[in-house]
Amino acid sequence: MIDRLAPPSTYDIEHYLLTKPNQVVLKNSIKLFQFTNINLNLIHFTIRIKGGLIFENQKYLSQACFNLLKESSENRTASEMDEILDFYGATWYISVNVEYISIHWIIPKTNCHLLLPTLIDILLNPVFKEENLERFKKKKIKDLEYNELKYSYRANQLMYQSMFEEDTPMGTLLNKTHINELTIHQIKGFYSTCFNASNITIFVAGNIDDSLEHIMNQSFSQIPNGVISNPISNLKVNFNPQLIVENRDDAMQSSFILCKKGVSFLSDSRRDFSFLTTLLGGYFGSRLMQNLREKNGYTYGVQNGSMYFRNESIFSIDCDVKVDKTKNAIEQCFIEMQRLQTEEVSDEEIKNVKRYLQ
Repeated sequence: MIDRLAPPSTYDIEHYLLTKPNQVVLKNSIKLFQFTNINLNLIHFTIRIKGGLIFENQKYLSQACFNLLKESSENRTASEMDEILDFYGATWYISVNVEYISIHWIIPKTNCHLLLPTLIDILLNPVFKEENLERFKKKKIKDLEYNELKYSYRANQLMYQSMFEEDTPMGTLLNKTHINELTIHQIKGFYSTCFNASNITIFVAGNIDDSLEHIMNQSFSQIPNGVISNPISNLKVNFNPQLIVENRDDAMQSSFILCKKGVSFLSDSRRDFSFLTTLLGGYFGSRLMQNLREKNGYTYGVQNGSMYFRNESIFSIDCDVKVDKTKNAIEQCFIEMQRLQTEEVSDEEIKNVKRYLQ
C-alpha cells in the first residue's frame, strides 16, 4: 500500500536534449523550422508575424486585424469557417504580443492536404467585412469595460504608458474611442503592410514526412515578398524611475508592478539573468513567494518575468495585495533584490532552481 504521507523518490534529470529543428528556406525567403516527431500526428503550425502592438499606427489595430482574419474568407461566413475546422478536427487561434502576432493551427496530419489550401487562401486573400468589425467592436468595448474594473489590467496599462514614448499607440491608454474609430480601410492597410515574407517565420511540429513537407512548401511559398516593418512605438531612451499611483476609493486590494528596461534576448547575459530572476520570483518556491506569501502573508501569489522584443526587454515584478499591505510588500521586493546583490546564494537553492528549470 502506498504511504500517502511520505513523498515519492525524486531524481535529477540527466542527458536530456531538445530536438533540433530542420531549417528550410522557402523560395520567398521565409524560414520554415520543422520539428519532426513521428509520434505526433496532430501537426502544430505557428506562423509568427512581425505585426504586434509596437507596429500599429492606430491603437488596437493589430488586435482587430488578426482577430478578424479567421472570419475573412471570401466565400464563407465565420460560422461556416468554424464548421469546416470542426469537421476536419482542426483549431485556429491567435496570440497577440508586443512584437509578434502568432497564428496557430493544429490539424490532423491526414487532413492537412485538404485544409491547408483553404487556410492559406484566407491569409493571401482576406476579405475583411464591415459586419464582423462592428461585432468585434461591441464585444471589445464590453471587454474593456470589464477589464478596467480589474486593478491588474490598469497597472499593466500604466506600465506600458510610462515605458513607451509619448504620443505613440503603446504609450497611450486604451479607451472606447480607439476601438470605435477602427475602420476596414485601416485594417486592410495594416495587414497588407505587415503580412509579407520579410516579416514572417514559420514553425511546424509533428510527424512530418516528404508528402507533408511538399504541401507546406507549396502553400507557404505563395506568401508574397515585401518590406520589413519598422516599429512605431519604442521604449523611452531615457527611462526615469517614477511612482505612478491610480487611486480607487472603494479598493480593498491593490495591484502593483515594479518594472525596468531589461537585457536583450540576444545578450550574452540573458540566460544568466533568466536564472537569476527565476530564483527571485519565477517559480512557486522563489524568494519573493517565500517572503510575501509564506513569511508575511501579504499575497496569494507574486511573480516576475521578462517581456522580450526587438533588442530590448521589460523586466517586471507584479503582485496583488491588500491595500494596507501595499507599501510593505513593495519594500520586501526591494529587500529581496538587495539580498541578491549582497548575499551569496546557497548551493541547495541553486540546485532547486536547476531542477525547476529542467
